[in-house]
Order: sequence, then C-alpha cells, then structure tokens
Amino acid sequence: LTWLPFMILIVFTDVLIRALRWRILLSKAVKAPLLLMFRLEAIGLAVNNVLFARIGELARAVLAAREMRLPLATALASVAVERALDVAALLTLFATASWSAPGLVSASLRRTALILLVGVFAALIFLILAERTLEPGGWLERRLRARPKIHDLILQLALGAAVLRQGRAALSVAGLSLGLWLVDAGLYWAGARALGMGSVIDYSRSILV
Repeated sequence: LTWLPFMILIVFTDVLIRALRWRILLSKAVKAPLLLMFRLEAIGLAVNNVLFARIGELARAVLAAREMRLPLATALASVAVERALDVAALLTLFATASWSAPGLVSASLRRTALILLVGVFAALIFLILAERTLEPGGWLERRLRARPKIHDLILQLALGAAVLRQGRAALSVAGLSLGLWLVDAGLYWAGARALGMGSVIDYSRSILV
C-alpha cells in the first residue's frame, strides 16, 4: 500500500501527458480543451483494456470527431501519428537502456532496434514533408494518380503530422513522447519495489520491462 498512491499518480500523469500531446497534434485543426482531451484519452485506454486490437484508439478518434466536429479522417490521422511517435520513443529508450544491460539484451537485438528506429524516423520525416508533394502537380501526387486511395491515405497522415513542421511543436511533442514512457517505466520500478524486487529491477531495467 505504501507505493499505491505513487502508482496512481503515475497513471494520472500518463493520461495527462497523452492529452497534452494529442492537443498539440490537433492544434492546426481545432483548439481543443485539455479536459476534453484528457477524458477522451482515458476512454480510449479503458476500452483498450477490455477489448482486442487496441480498438480504443478507434473509439476515441470517433468520439473526438463527434465532440469537436472534426473530420473523422483528421482524428484518425492524429492517432496514427501518435502511435508512430510512441514507437519512436520506445525504441529510443530501449536502445539507450539496453546499453546499460548488455547481459539482458543481445547486440543483434540492439542493432535491430536501431534499424527500426531509423525507419520510423524516416517515415515521420516523410510525412512531415509530404503534404506539398501530394498537392496537385506535386511529384508524389503525379506518381499516385493511378492509386487515389493510397494518395488520400498518405495525405491524411501527412496532415496529421503537419504541426510537426513547426520547430517548437515538434520539440514539445518529442519531449512529451519520451516523457510519457519514462513516466510509465516508473510504474514498473515502483511495482518491483512493492513486490520486494527492487534489488533486481532498477530504473534502466524497468524501461526494458
């Protein structure tokens, strides 16, 4: 019970960080109240905990579109960009923490994580820069004219990442993404101590967990 209030605070902080980040990602489309974003994030996480395939992400996107009168595609694109940012943050933290625990993580797995991280960063950079090339006459638009569904999908994702072209917003989103998973690692760190395993699982290992 000693660690329970701390763990509850971590869960609250997790949802708050998610809400702040999502509000920034949607800031070009709507000025969303933080309390509403917090509520929608909490609903999405709750649905994820009881249903399969992370369907809570779809649920909160649908609710966001309804509550804020957004196009559903815009809400879905922002959620997709969120997930890409989460993967980038997790791979960054995993690669960093694994160097401090070489006995737990093999060199080949560390290399794989770095390769995947480069791929995710490349995809994000592509989306950030793709919007203009997808406009009529743009080089990517010309190549995708025969595949309008793929064109529209990439365009929506690019619009979801458009706010990241602003340096301040990009830094804020990157910092919040890293902070989110550093905070969540604290949940495993506290849980280990609550179970008397503090000598086995330090903070670096909590990140790996």
